[in-house]
Amino acid sequence: MKHITEIAFWIFASVIVVIGYFSLGDLMKMASTTNSAFSFELLAAILGSIITVAAMAVMIRLQAKLEKEADYNRLLFDRKLTLYQDLVYTIFKMDDDNIIDHDEVMDVENKIGVACLVAHTDLVSTFSQFVYQLKTYGAVYLRSMNDDQIEHFKLFVQEQQKKINIHDSYLSRKKHKLSFSIAEDIESYFVSLNDLIQAIRDDLDVVQGDVHKEIEHFIRLPYNHGSLVTNPNLVDPLVKK
Repeated sequence: MKHITEIAFWIFASVIVVIGYFSLGDLMKMASTTNSAFSFELLAAILGSIITVAAMAVMIRLQAKLEKEADYNRLLFDRKLTLYQDLVYTIFKMDDDNIIDHDEVMDVENKIGVACLVAHTDLVSTFSQFVYQLKTYGAVYLRSMNDDQIEHFKLFVQEQQKKINIHDSYLSRKKHKLSFSIAEDIESYFVSLNDLIQAIRDDLDVVQGDVHKEIEHFIRLPYNHGSLVTNPNLVDPLVKK
């Protein structure tokens, strides 16, 4: 019904503009053949009013539509940011104890499922491969996988690459488009946490740049790796109690 009303409005506006255009020619002819300037001015005023009203109606409708879309996009962005923040926090927290268990994997899967409601198609495909890897290997990074898991992953990628229809492949859209073999660069075919966060940033579309390596810098760094953190770790050791 809404679609029909929209079409009817634009048809009406177009008819008014077309009638006004052709009526101008008739008014010009009338002006040259009649001695009644008042009649010409009256018709011109009426025609001008009709065209003005039609133009204003179009402008007001377009402005209302743009404002509605802006409000929708703002609300959608806020919702996306909330869901993605919760998801990323859950993933980071998942490996704090250096163990990824079944409940943690299911929690991530459920939150990704909700995030798919607002995510772009490319991000959904990245989510999909990430969850597949998490449920199959229990790994967020390729370096965490053992030899058997890596061999299985190689066979998995080779099998998925054979699927011409991208919708039938378990690989993300970005990974499916890679042209080199997995033997050349196996890590590029794996959706790591770095890849996932970068895909989320791309989906938000307001944060720029590639952060793959920067995330890796602090994620791989263990706590107190240089044994320099004091115990107790005082904020200000010079302050006496």
